[in-house]
Amino acid sequence: MTDQLTEVATTGWGKRILNSFVGVLVGLVLFIISFVVLWKTEGRTDFAKLAQKAVIASQSAIDQNAQGQLVSVTAPLETVDLVGDPDFIRPGKYLILTRRAEMFAWRERVSTKTQKNTGGSETTTKTYSYEKGWTENPENSADFKQPEGHANPPPAIRSQTFSARQAQVGVFELDMERISLPSTEPLGLGGGKILLEKTKGYTVTEEYLFQGQGSLADPQIGDTRLSFHALSSGRRATVFGKLSGGMLDPYFYNGEKSFYRAFLGSRDEAIAKLKTEYKVAGWIGRIIGFLMMWIGLMMLSGPLNTVLDVLPFLGSAGRFVTGLIAFPIALTLSAITIIVSMIAHNIIALLVVLALLAGLVLFLKLKKKAQLT
Repeated sequence: MTDQLTEVATTGWGKRILNSFVGVLVGLVLFIISFVVLWKTEGRTDFAKLAQKAVIASQSAIDQNAQGQLVSVTAPLETVDLVGDPDFIRPGKYLILTRRAEMFAWRERVSTKTQKNTGGSETTTKTYSYEKGWTENPENSADFKQPEGHANPPPAIRSQTFSARQAQVGVFELDMERISLPSTEPLGLGGGKILLEKTKGYTVTEEYLFQGQGSLADPQIGDTRLSFHALSSGRRATVFGKLSGGMLDPYFYNGEKSFYRAFLGSRDEAIAKLKTEYKVAGWIGRIIGFLMMWIGLMMLSGPLNTVLDVLPFLGSAGRFVTGLIAFPIALTLSAITIIVSMIAHNIIALLVVLALLAGLVLFLKLKKKAQLT
């Protein structure tokens, strides 16, 4: 049975022109939404600045004067609970234990290639290819374009996360259901961590539990491998939250944005990570907003370029010119939107700009008055 299937379809010029008008509507929506994305990106809360204002609380005593305020506590992040995977891992001092279950399965990949023909029609070639690989979420092979010879059995076991019910940092209790904890790390399977009586039939390595007809080096369809990740108790961490009695609760900035996070390491390291997250998310939002605007503008000329496709080289030239024209327009509009949003979301900058505008208006009025006299 071949692991590749190809479909070829041709769309007429008339239908392509009609479809291009739908593209105009999509482009208009993208263009409008791009302004929202850019505006919202600059209006995000900088939690690094918020964290810098947090009261530094002692890990060994409760400061009554800081009640209701945003505080930071740096101390070992601990739990008295024993957390394990009842099917595979012995209970231990973990705040979080995650089982990642992967099955060796068929995966369908679709690649599309289009070719414009003289006369305006377009030929689309779709190639469905099938490959084997480890995946946490096996595809339903019944939905494949060519299910014959690429059947996936249902997964024998699923991924699962186990968490401690109680935890604390220093003398402060944490709400484990609402706090954002640090990422887990790979858990080595040596040192008696495995429940041997429940893992008969599994091959055990330092990294995986394996079960199936093949091996880790040469797996077969339907084989399973399990890996585990954990956040161990006792790691030094910095937690930000609202001090409520002897607990740290979520702190709601401006009454709506929750700040309740734990970071491994010191307060300075936590703030540095927040700064990095803020900058990276900002650039991602700006790039996405710009691309949405640029693509949206190019899609507005879709009908014209489709008409030009009666001679394919004319359509290609039209799209190239459209892209060149749309690029500086999108770049300029994006930059203006970003700057205006920055000013609007920064009260000091907004006051400065308003003062400058007021000064400019006053200057022009005085100049005009002087000319009249």
